[in-house]
Amino acid sequence: MSKHTKGSWHVSDNTHHGCRLIYGPDGFLVADAGRIPRRSEEEMDANARLIAAAPELYNVAILGKKARDCQRAYFDNRTRENLIASKQAEKEFDDALKAAFAKVEL
Repeated sequence: MSKHTKGSWHVSDNTHHGCRLIYGPDGFLVADAGRIPRRSEEEMDANARLIAAAPELYNVAILGKKARDCQRAYFDNRTRENLIASKQAEKEFDDALKAAFAKVEL
């Protein structure tokens, strides 16, 4: 089990000397996406959004594994219950994936 800061992270609206600060749901700093020479402002903003989406992307990986496991269970034992579980796990995965992408991309 991961021991990272739980919850949704966000990039601060205020930059600190050009740094992008990422905070957890408790309001405490999680990461500092520092100012990097030779990186554009756009690229640094995108990198900070990607870091801030880490908990959601981790959740997507967990849901992807769950969906795969449910599909395998259905293929091993083609019951109605396994089909329903597989379809629900796939939907949870798809929804989480869309939300994670929306957080990373503008």
